Amino acid sequence: MTQDELTKIAKDIIKNNVYLTSGTTDGNSPWTTPTDKRVEVFMK
Repeated sequence: MTQDELTKIAKDIIKNNVYLTSGTTDGNSPWTTPTDKRVEVFMK
């Protein structure tokens, strides 16, 4: 897949969901947090 195709998929997921979960790790412990706001600037 191209970067443009992956970007479109990611934007479609964000656009079509009100609630998302953001996750990261410090290399040892993963953590996630639910979010209830979408960044409208990102959607342009």
